[in-house]
Amino acid sequence: MRKSLLFCWLVAHLVITSCSKSQSNAKVMTHGNVGSTEFQAMLELSSNSLLGAPMREGARFNLDSKVVDLMVDPAASTWSWVSFDTSRQEAIASKEEILKWSQNFINQNAQNLGVNTQDLADIENTFYQPFPDTIYLTFNRQYRGTTVKNAFVQLIFTSINGSWYLREVLNNSFGKISLDEPQAAELNQEELMQRVGIEGIEIVKSNPTIVPKLTADGLYDFHYATEYLLKNPASETLYGLTVSNRDQSFLEVASNRSHVKQELAMETYKVSYVLKDQYPTPFSYAQIAAGVVADDKGIVDAPAATATITLASAKGRVINRSPTQNTTATYTFPVTFAAAGKTTVTFTQADQAALNGYMALIEVDRWVGQFLTPQQLPLLGTGITTRVNGIGNPDPNVEGFRFCNAYYIPGTLNFFQAGTEGNLSCGNTALIKDVMYHEWGHAMDDQMGILTNPTFGGKITDQAFSEGIGDINANLAGGVSGLGLGFFLNDATRYLRDATNNIQNPPTADFAEIHLAGQIISGAFWDLRQYMASVKGVDEATKFTSNLFYKHLLTTDRYVDSYQAVLRLDDNDNNPATPSPNQCLINKAFANHGLTGGATEPKDCTIADPGLKLRIDTDLGDGNIVLIASSLGANKIVFCEGKVSSCSSQSPGFAEFAVAPENKNLLLGPKLFFNTPGETAIKVKVEAGKTYTVTSINKKNVAVDPLKPAIKSDVFMPVGSKTFTFNKRDTASDLSNSFR
Repeated sequence: MRKSLLFCWLVAHLVITSCSKSQSNAKVMTHGNVGSTEFQAMLELSSNSLLGAPMREGARFNLDSKVVDLMVDPAASTWSWVSFDTSRQEAIASKEEILKWSQNFINQNAQNLGVNTQDLADIENTFYQPFPDTIYLTFNRQYRGTTVKNAFVQLIFTSINGSWYLREVLNNSFGKISLDEPQAAELNQEELMQRVGIEGIEIVKSNPTIVPKLTADGLYDFHYATEYLLKNPASETLYGLTVSNRDQSFLEVASNRSHVKQELAMETYKVSYVLKDQYPTPFSYAQIAAGVVADDKGIVDAPAATATITLASAKGRVINRSPTQNTTATYTFPVTFAAAGKTTVTFTQADQAALNGYMALIEVDRWVGQFLTPQQLPLLGTGITTRVNGIGNPDPNVEGFRFCNAYYIPGTLNFFQAGTEGNLSCGNTALIKDVMYHEWGHAMDDQMGILTNPTFGGKITDQAFSEGIGDINANLAGGVSGLGLGFFLNDATRYLRDATNNIQNPPTADFAEIHLAGQIISGAFWDLRQYMASVKGVDEATKFTSNLFYKHLLTTDRYVDSYQAVLRLDDNDNNPATPSPNQCLINKAFANHGLTGGATEPKDCTIADPGLKLRIDTDLGDGNIVLIASSLGANKIVFCEGKVSSCSSQSPGFAEFAVAPENKNLLLGPKLFFNTPGETAIKVKVEAGKTYTVTSINKKNVAVDPLKPAIKSDVFMPVGSKTFTFNKRDTASDLSNSFR
């Protein structure tokens, strides 16, 4: 139905680490060896071969002061993204006037946008209002009646005191199109089969389009092209294929399957069979008889001493494909209730993969349901079928792996049995929660975003973004940065991908494949979660980041637009001219991965640290004291005189706190305590009524190049600060109770 039909869990770039020590890495074979040489080569590049030019900061000298930030598309010399000071914008009295106002705005700025209203067509959900105070007005780009792939102009309006104001313009029009060649005929099924090199390939759907490609000199070259959705019936594999009608060259190829031929490893959390971390949890919504269903806590009025449990609920159902691979029946198993009134179904009583798959559906639905409603994400209301214990086609002449796989197609999540593929032994993918969360993420992104792909349906059309969405869903729902622990059979030290990376946008050739490029956006959101944990604690930081992540999917179709969408959600006054409350750390997280475009490249910034505490340990007399400080996740704490944004070694009264020896110096551990201890203590001198600043500083280990043996560097940066004063008590040296 769309791009995300084409995406599965890719056993992708593997960075092998043990604890914090890097060891090695390996090259990845991301897809099965099937099809022609040209087809396989394009399959590795996927959609990233059609990425537009990276945004660049634009000059604003010829624009009025309404403009806050301006980014340009250097390949088209047009605006790419513009934000406006809403306090200086023209008011639009009613929602009904927005369309006409927007058409006038586009025509007035046609040269800057590279289009006028004659080049644009209304699309489904032209008016989209995900929140009461925000409207997205989106126009699809056409050229002589043919849709331009991924081309659109989007105007974003905000409501203030009953009136509407333009706050941002997102322009992905690709500028002026020069394309005089006729629209050539599409390839028929026989021609496609010969070009693709896969016997029996079928055309499910096709759609004419125009595709822009970046040339060597950094400009756009436009092709009349055809998008195809292809299916290989022998292996249930779907392919997205874009073919230039000019010379029948392949412009884009993507598949819904991929496999590992390389590996990465690291320690992870309790998310996999390989850790033997099974624990009892309520059997929510278990069906034990007709009309007899357990509640969310697993409590049920059992009509008899025995029952047959059916693994189906509003969150989805489970099909156990072993031993009959073609079964469509929901998995059932018998249970005998304990006389004591508390029964636990163990892995010895029912299929492990089926039980784990059922609970994964419950858990991920419960997690995402905190941030989205079924109206925003219908998947929360409909659920999805999960098929476990799959085995690929045993015929070696038929494309596809028998094991080492998991994938999503519309309507089902699919997970494979444990087994050996070549020289690689893999675990049962339904026994690894984050693999399941990743695939569920693809079902989610089919329903998110604004644009609709006319060939594949669905919403989010950026394929690398789709893979990143799956990873981020697993990162946040599972609380882990490294994914896939246990994919390599019984190996508790290896993982598949990791969000703690330093991969930059735009991706290099080494990261062009969609699953690898997806780590750019997963890295940004994981960094944001880590930064926020320093000032909010892990639980609150995870919820804060998750709220931004899931809600931004309602309005975002490409990962390169995520940064602005997140700032938009964090905005508390509907004015891009003023910083959002958490803009400092949002900037840092997205700048780590080249996603801020440079216009708002962050400088050192400090935000309030509500977790930063201070108390007097020893009064040394005459205003000299020894302090104890504590903070969530800080690696060091510094102190200085005055009310400043952060303390440096040059600040008056500077002192640096050492980590107390009883603490483990972890980024996300319990609260850490810091002091200036013993005879070597730095004497801090304070005066009554004077203001002092205490700054908590976070250390982030950065892998310089994830493709090479990792080089770690300790990067310290201010995270949060707080100001304190001391009151003079009965005697000049008695300050021990004066902290406030």
